[in-house]
Amino acid sequence: MKVLYYSRGAGKTISLIRLASENNYLIVCPTQQDADRIWQMSKAIGLQIHQPITILEFVEGEYYSPGFKGIVANNIEGIVIDDVDKCLSRLSKLPITAISLTKEVYEES
Repeated sequence: MKVLYYSRGAGKTISLIRLASENNYLIVCPTQQDADRIWQMSKAIGLQIHQPITILEFVEGEYYSPGFKGIVANNIEGIVIDDVDKCLSRLSKLPITAISLTKEVYEES
């Protein structure tokens, strides 16, 4: 799993849009406003992506529904999540005070 860890405004979302476009990934984000903003950003930079979905739609598995936002789930190669901290906060009634990530180690041949 790739982790994009940049400051606000440093290009994380654009990087995710590029990644999603190049690899047929679906973007998951915190809110419908974010999904609409990402969709418009992709159009503005001329990259084709699936319509982004919200974290709540993702958790409910709605992207597997026939015709849901025009997404063909069996063609999706992976999921990328924008603003994972905000996405997790949308799932909890309590504040999330810490998370851990496992750093994958790749051996070079």
